[in-house]
Amino acid sequence: MQPQMLQLLIRVLSKRLHL
Repeated sequence: MQPQMLQLLIRVLSKRLHL
């Protein structure tokens, strides 16, 4: 797996957590 995809997932998770 590439780190870019992981970063994107983390960003989405962070956004959802903020919500």
